[in-house]
Amino acid sequence: MTPWISAASLSDCAELTAQWLEGSLADHPWYDGPPDSETVPLAPVLARRNRAGILTTCSQPGDGDVSSGSAQRAFLTAYTTEAIALRVATLALSTSLIVLAYPPAVEWGCHVPVTTEDFHPFTWCGRAVGVVELGSYEGSVSRRALEELRNAWELTTIDPEWGRRDYLWSVLEEWLDGRAIDAARYSPGPFPGHHLDTDFVY
Repeated sequence: MTPWISAASLSDCAELTAQWLEGSLADHPWYDGPPDSETVPLAPVLARRNRAGILTTCSQPGDGDVSSGSAQRAFLTAYTTEAIALRVATLALSTSLIVLAYPPAVEWGCHVPVTTEDFHPFTWCGRAVGVVELGSYEGSVSRRALEELRNAWELTTIDPEWGRRDYLWSVLEEWLDGRAIDAARYSPGPFPGHHLDTDFVY
């Protein structure tokens, strides 16, 4: 029996994803087979982020040169708790990363191009997909875990600079190690009395 069926929480799914990234687990509800070759070098930081309570779902490294017409922005999408999502959102205030954090069941947001091909946008991320993508987990995990995933926040982190390879991952490593001192000084909430209140996306 696959260990996924015994997953009872978001953190259980995140731990199994970490094991899959590290190669000790062969299957994943969202993927057929092992991680893509471009994901393998990122596996250590992705596994750490999963074990920090952030269920990673999709990522790519920065690559190429935008002047060539074919390039990639580094990005990472994930599901997590509200508390962690808002903590990560402060990285958008203290670094040059773009962070989009959405509450549960939202199905709107920003389409940010993250890949170009022959001078055309080729792939995008950033839009919240709500419960749609969670269909991959139905029948693979317990009802309790699926309910936690449906109530999780969606999180997208993007390095806006095309082709930059290390910045996103080094910032995440600092955050995981508690070395992102500047980020700790920032609040995810708007300035008191601001007219936006909480009606905005990070």
